[in-house]
Amino acid sequence: MINQNELRNNNWIQRNGLENPFMVNATFISPIGVEKGVYNYEDFKPIPLTGEWLIKFGFKKYIFGSEEGEKNDKCNEYSKDRLTIMDWGDGFVMNNAFSFDLRVQLKTVHQLQNLFFALTGKELLIK
Repeated sequence: MINQNELRNNNWIQRNGLENPFMVNATFISPIGVEKGVYNYEDFKPIPLTGEWLIKFGFKKYIFGSEEGEKNDKCNEYSKDRLTIMDWGDGFVMNNAFSFDLRVQLKTVHQLQNLFFALTGKELLIK
């Protein structure tokens, strides 16, 4: 289930039982759509954040290597517009150039979209 107050226009979510994600529009997040029975939020779920989604949104991937120059899959960095997202193998953590003390654990696609918009004032669109 997803909470209506977590959603903004253009967020990507998924309907339970269906593989294809879809983009939320103003009708979906308006009380009118819910009152008329068009949408039931219990039928929807957040999309887990993955490296593939970050690349779709235009983040550039950098792979850190060990001292011997070997690939280390547990430490990937994704960057876009002064935002850096680290993947240590157990989840994504956002660091940014706006505040070195701000670190946010990211779990879902719409959470990333909302945070990106809040920090940059730009929509995070699929490239």
